[in-house]
Amino acid sequence: MIIDAHVHARGKVFQGDDRGGVASLLAMMEHNGIEKSVVMGLASVEQPAQLAEISAYPQQLIPFVLLLPEQGDLENTYAKCSAAAKLAGIGEIYAQPGPAQNHLEYLR
Repeated sequence: MIIDAHVHARGKVFQGDDRGGVASLLAMMEHNGIEKSVVMGLASVEQPAQLAEISAYPQQLIPFVLLLPEQGDLENTYAKCSAAAKLAGIGEIYAQPGPAQNHLEYLR
């Protein structure tokens, strides 16, 4: 069994990135023989809806919430996302590169 341990279904992760959504992700998985993917949300107001869409495919997609320590209110973000989708966990705590990357105080 091949499992992709970190993928995003939509949004722009880097300049020039244009993800096609869940249908595109599922087609890519089938084309490449990937049976399951751990799908990270993207930090935006749409994250709960994105995770709900991902949850509609529990045999193939495993939803994880993305949290950004610098945005604060992590508990509220997690609560909104877990109300919208059956989360498997927190998949990414994204920190900006450079000096801002040390968020140890948020991880305690």
